[in-house]
Amino acid sequence: MLPSASNSHILKVCKFEAIYNFGDSISDTDNLIKRNMILFFLSSLWPKLVQSNGLVIIDSLIRDPLNNTSLNKQLNWMYSPFNTTWHNSKDCAKKHRRSLFLIGEIGANDYHYAFFQGKSVNDLKHMVPYVVKAIKDAVTVELLNLMTLEFTVLVHFPIGCIPIYPTGFHSNDYSAYNEFHCLKGLNNFSMYHNEQLQQAIEELQEEHLNETIVYADYYNAYKWILRKAALLGFDPKSLQKAYCGSGGDYDFSLTRMCGAPNVPVCPKPGERIS
Repeated sequence: MLPSASNSHILKVCKFEAIYNFGDSISDTDNLIKRNMILFFLSSLWPKLVQSNGLVIIDSLIRDPLNNTSLNKQLNWMYSPFNTTWHNSKDCAKKHRRSLFLIGEIGANDYHYAFFQGKSVNDLKHMVPYVVKAIKDAVTVELLNLMTLEFTVLVHFPIGCIPIYPTGFHSNDYSAYNEFHCLKGLNNFSMYHNEQLQQAIEELQEEHLNETIVYADYYNAYKWILRKAALLGFDPKSLQKAYCGSGGDYDFSLTRMCGAPNVPVCPKPGERIS
C-alpha cells in the first residue's frame, strides 16, 4: 500500500516532477494543533492533538468551523504562489505537464458533521450532488487554468467500518452489520457517494480525452484489507478497533480520544487497521 524500494521503479516510470494534493486529514496526516476548538456536543477543551498518532477518521472532528479550508479555498491557496512564477499560459502548461494532482476525500467532513448533528442517510443523499459537483468543478477549473494532464480523484472509505461510526450509531439489530461488523447503512451511503462521483469522473474523461483522469477506489481497497487482514498481519479480532484510544467495543470515546492525557495506545498498534 505504501511506496517502497520494491515498487520505486514504477514511480520512476511515471516521471512526475510535482504532486499537488488537495483534501482533509486523510490527505495530510501530519500534526494538527487544536486551538481551543469545541466539538459539536462537548464543551471541554483538549490540549494539542497529534493527528499522526491516531491515523483514524475520527480526527476529522478536530476542525475549526471558522477556518475556511474548503476545496475552493485550497485552490486559491495554490494559485497564489503559482501566479508569481507563471509568465503566460504556455509557461503554465510547461510547468505542469509532468505534475500529478490528487483530489482527496472531499465531502467527508461535511457528511461527518451532518451525521453527528442528527441528519439521516436520506437527508445526506441530498447533499451528494453538491459535493460531487464541487469536485468535478475543481478538476475542470484546474484543467482549464493549469493545463494539467494527470488527475487522481479519491473516493470515500466505507465509513460504517470507521470506529467513530459503530460507536456513535450502535445498533442492537444484528442484521445492521456486515461480516466485518461494519454498519451496512453507512457503507451503502459511502457507495452512493462513490457511484455519483465515478459517474462524474467518467463524464470528465469523455470531455477531456487528452488528459488522464482516474479515481482511486479507497472503498474496495479498504474492504480488501479487511478480507486479507490476517495475511497482512492485522488482528482479525480487532478490525474495527482504534489502535489509540479508550472505551467501548472499538477503543473509542469522544471524551477520551487519541492524544488526550492518559489515553493509551494498544500494545501492538501495527496489528490494528484504524
